Amino acid sequence: MGSAKVPPPGPVRLVMVTVHRTALKCQSSGLALKLPAPNRNGKLMSKSPHIRPLSRLLTAGAAVLPLMLAACGTTSDEKAAFAAAHPCPRIAVLGGAEQVVVFDGRGTDITNVVARAEIQKSALTCEYDEDEKTISMDLGFNGLAELGPAATGSELHLRGFVAVTRGDDTVIRKTFVDVPVVFDKGSQKMHFVSTLEDNVLSYSDSVDGSTYEILVGFQLSPDQLAYNKAHGPLRLK
Repeated sequence: MGSAKVPPPGPVRLVMVTVHRTALKCQSSGLALKLPAPNRNGKLMSKSPHIRPLSRLLTAGAAVLPLMLAACGTTSDEKAAFAAAHPCPRIAVLGGAEQVVVFDGRGTDITNVVARAEIQKSALTCEYDEDEKTISMDLGFNGLAELGPAATGSELHLRGFVAVTRGDDTVIRKTFVDVPVVFDKGSQKMHFVSTLEDNVLSYSDSVDGSTYEILVGFQLSPDQLAYNKAHGPLRLK
């Protein structure tokens, strides 16, 4: 009997995860690291059973990171080399836009507060497509909202944004996102998660993921921005 032919190894999959400014980058050739493979269009398969979807990554918090680090299973030198060659864009919450206070239109006293909300964490996953020269990203943010004395319902629709910038602070594009928050019956506080999938950036020999920074926040009116500056951080818990 002839011996079975061993198929050649598949293409290298490049999958990265960034939480705040702490980057976790893993390299997989097949299933060795049990990371998701891209589909035929080079997009990250967020429903893969081998890695938590971005929304679960945001809600799970820091406890997920040790598991992912263990899954990488490569030496520190290999991780450093891979990170240097294929960095994710940075992601951060824009200072001054991390919180919003919604008033009832009758004043800005504590009794006029309909709701307060704060973005507490941002995260992204990214993948390089070396054929198309693109970086695909799934990104999002989470936070906490609190009803105020002037609230008349149990549902909020806040307005957030995701801005893609270059190193010189040039805004390449800005996307607005609806952030719905539905409060449980009898609850005054509720966590929320907002995600934006399949964002594509281009890269080249001179422009890679480190060229870009993703900024998220609430879209504020001039009055809301002035209120934030005057009153400082909310620090909701």
